[in-house]
Amino acid sequence: MRRSNKQRPEQWESRLALWLRGEAATTLVRPATQGVILLTFAVGVVAAGIPTGFLAHHDGAGVLGGMSWALQAAMAALPVTLIITVTAGVAGAYESGIMREHFLAGVRPLHATLVGLWGAGVATLLADIAALVGGAVAGAADALRQHSPVLGTWASLPLPTISLLTAAVAFSLCAALATVLRRRALAGSVAILILALQPVIAATARSSDVLRWIATILPLQLTLPRVAAMWYAVPVSTTTRLAVAGAWIVLGCFAVKSAANRRL
Repeated sequence: MRRSNKQRPEQWESRLALWLRGEAATTLVRPATQGVILLTFAVGVVAAGIPTGFLAHHDGAGVLGGMSWALQAAMAALPVTLIITVTAGVAGAYESGIMREHFLAGVRPLHATLVGLWGAGVATLLADIAALVGGAVAGAADALRQHSPVLGTWASLPLPTISLLTAAVAFSLCAALATVLRRRALAGSVAILILALQPVIAATARSSDVLRWIATILPLQLTLPRVAAMWYAVPVSTTTRLAVAGAWIVLGCFAVKSAANRRL
């Protein structure tokens, strides 16, 4: 007799309940999420003070200007933010035994992993919103101090394409590490090591053919070409940057699927 692949309505409802209540609804109560939100709020506050504090502008950033600078700073800090949220949401679930309980309850490991990634995405979004709030408040306060328009103007900063590409690459790498290594400390340490080696290798790449080749395929060096002057040590064309970044995203997704489908 042929087995039907169709699932009953109550199975879909239970999966939806797991999706909504299991991760997204509990995101705010996690210590890691609360710490990231406070950290990015502080990042937004500091970023809103850049125009007058570091660039010697006469006018304060205002609400819009503060939000634009805070958004830029939040995008620059996104790889670090994702290391915390993804390792807490995925590797933490493996480490604490939650994934094992899901498996025993009949939930596929891949689906449980996707739920953990959804929770990490929600936590990252909340952290970015906190940065915007901090930038708006600090920008308005700075504008009042400088007797300039409180609303301010949106700063035209190079943001959308590079930031989204960086987010996709960083998210896929962190997700792959958290799923494969399954320990928060181990996954976070490896991710931080990868992030720290980027500028070091890029800065010294001209002295070695091997380092030059490694620098060409570094995931975040390809998506953040304007972070610092040392990142220009190895010139990479836009086509190569997009191609290698896409390859890292695909590799990360493949690693997540392969590791999550193993028996727990």
